[in-house]
Amino acid sequence: MEFSPIELPQLAKRLAASEEGDGKPGFHTSAARNAILLLPAPNFMEQAVWLLEVLTSIQPARFFVVFIDPALTALQCAIGERIVETGSGEKIKSEVVRVAIPAKFEHFLPHVLRPLLIAGVESDLFLVRCGEIQRELIEMSTSLADRMIFDSAETEHGIIQAARMLGTPLKLVDLNWLRLSAWKDQIRNSFSRHSLQRQISKISAITLRYRGGEQPPGSVLLLAGWTTQKMGLTIAAYGNSQYECLGRMGTIIALKFEKECDGTEALSEVVFESEDRAGTGVVLARLRLASPEVLETVSDFDKELRIQAPLDDLSLQAILGRFFLVGESIKNYNPALEHAIEFENLRKGYSVTQDFFIVE
Repeated sequence: MEFSPIELPQLAKRLAASEEGDGKPGFHTSAARNAILLLPAPNFMEQAVWLLEVLTSIQPARFFVVFIDPALTALQCAIGERIVETGSGEKIKSEVVRVAIPAKFEHFLPHVLRPLLIAGVESDLFLVRCGEIQRELIEMSTSLADRMIFDSAETEHGIIQAARMLGTPLKLVDLNWLRLSAWKDQIRNSFSRHSLQRQISKISAITLRYRGGEQPPGSVLLLAGWTTQKMGLTIAAYGNSQYECLGRMGTIIALKFEKECDGTEALSEVVFESEDRAGTGVVLARLRLASPEVLETVSDFDKELRIQAPLDDLSLQAILGRFFLVGESIKNYNPALEHAIEFENLRKGYSVTQDFFIVE
């Protein structure tokens, strides 16, 4: 993608003229939404261009790529465009504006960008490697957008980075959360069966197994947070490598994270157990990867239960396509994230009510 330098007054005029139509036959200038991409530094521009290629093919918009460049003494702007041809032959143009800001000039960003945004449409704020972007730049950008889109798996301590976003007024869209859709759907489908529905109140243990490092990755914490939140559990204590959760009727449920093996960080198995009259554990539902492409659920309690479903395509294009074109739900993300933070708080010896944002 090529960019041409342009002064701010000329940029405003050019974008205004674009909204009125550039007169080229067969072209439609996208005016459906705005999208702001925040980068940690200028050298992330190549990654931004790759992301723009994905986004413009899914959800054309007026894009702004913003980063701080300590080498600058004044704001620098440049403009480019990307044209995508639809199946019907229509050509859709997305303007792409690159904005480089000198250090300590973050507070000027809203004043620079707001007049350039398309009025009256939604605006998304994308964070490229959210853990490395200057916090001041994020704070100055939140007033310009309706949603914040990021990937907590991109950076170390991603759950901590995501926790900081809870303080913003924006709707949060974590790609790490969207990758869990197949697991959440399978858990829902399993416990919607009449045989297991009656056993939910009898669950005594939940175990989540994973591949990766010594501590569970963020996706595992998020799924555990979603599970405990949907079951109405209170996370009460941590000890002997497991969590004690309290059910609505005062029942105690043990929740454990177990490392299965080394390798790329990933969730590998979720097990829900109850106890029979002799105190022996009974597997109500075991979700596991039958193959890299298939998620399977089986049960010792209900021998007829056997659900197999293909895992979603987890490429960036597929994830964003499902979100923008199908509309995957983010409704339960914030409560799940809050529970995930409680798990980390207790493991590190802090109260579940303590402000986790400062616990690194």
